[in-house]
Amino acid sequence: MLTQTNPHNLRARVYLADTLAHDKRAAEAKRLLEEVAAAPIGKYDAPEERRAKALATALLPDVIKLMN
Repeated sequence: MLTQTNPHNLRARVYLADTLAHDKRAAEAKRLLEEVAAAPIGKYDAPEERRAKALATALLPDVIKLMN
């Protein structure tokens, strides 16, 4: 799994969370998105990390709606 190959690749975590949400695993998706949102910048590629954090922040409300 890509998130295991490079654990600092935040975009891979966002895509995994999106897939989990579509597979009705919203709680797992929410956990991953929260991890991405809280991750410090600078461990992988700062501009890419900022984009992934923005994606996670935008996707999180939709995932929370799926949980209700």
